[in-house]
Amino acid sequence: MDPCGLSRCICDAEKNAGLTLCCRPFTVVDQLAPNMALPGEARHPANRVFASLPENLLAWRTGLTILFAGSNESFEFEPDGSGAYWSQLRFSSNSKESGAIEIDEPPNSGGLDAVHTAWPRPIRPGIWAVRTLIDRGPMATALRVSLKRMPGRGWAATLEGLPESANLVAAQLRISKSYIPLSDARLGQLGRGKNSWTVMFEDDFIQASPAAVWDERSPEQQRWGGMAPIEAGERGQLPLGSALRLVGPIERTASIDTLVDTGRYALLQFQYTDMPLDIHVPIDGLSSERTTFYRIVIPIMPGELEASDD
Repeated sequence: MDPCGLSRCICDAEKNAGLTLCCRPFTVVDQLAPNMALPGEARHPANRVFASLPENLLAWRTGLTILFAGSNESFEFEPDGSGAYWSQLRFSSNSKESGAIEIDEPPNSGGLDAVHTAWPRPIRPGIWAVRTLIDRGPMATALRVSLKRMPGRGWAATLEGLPESANLVAAQLRISKSYIPLSDARLGQLGRGKNSWTVMFEDDFIQASPAAVWDERSPEQQRWGGMAPIEAGERGQLPLGSALRLVGPIERTASIDTLVDTGRYALLQFQYTDMPLDIHVPIDGLSSERTTFYRIVIPIMPGELEASDD
């Protein structure tokens, strides 16, 4: 199993000597989402804090991009105005360090709504070299999210605005100190529309600790989290432990935990594969799919929390 496409990218490079390849193994998206299931939607008191924020502060993305140079040609990234900042990752056996790359940062003026972009200048790694880049910054998200308590059953979550190609392979709901993972067997029972997914997190499956695939403290994730994403991908493993330790997600984890621990917010976690590429590099050897990990913080009513504990 190679859910993030890393080993496929590397194998393609080995089989096609002389080709220049670029793959986008995964992105992590952290989103603050008003709960569209609450009466009045965005006008509901529980939604007002999130609904009042500028759109470019509601979601933050961290992405990993791997470049393999089969020649001396350069990689040229086309700016998309997303507001992302790029840097290079250097890996050693025991650490992952961020390094500088040359970037263009056009000056912008304005307040919170202004978009400040720092885009890589053309990168020439050198023949047979691999460069690993990380980008992080705010992103515009079209996802509408709802989470509704279904008495006696559990919680129904709906995501709207996903691409049609999206394929859900893992999900988990965290309510205060409780977790409801979605098993492989129940993945085949999802309600799916053209651009939406509906997931039922059933009370029968509630547990006191996160599922291993979502628990970065589990022995499995600790083992893979200590590796470079390339190494984890070569071994065919899900590099969630690596993803959540990248610059960006690792800082936001504490804030997410603080919000959810209050009992006024829930955390929805989703892993989607077959997501369309969100950057453009004009080369022939461009991997066109990626995996996205969503961590979505969404308001709930305290009464609903009490009902789920009954």
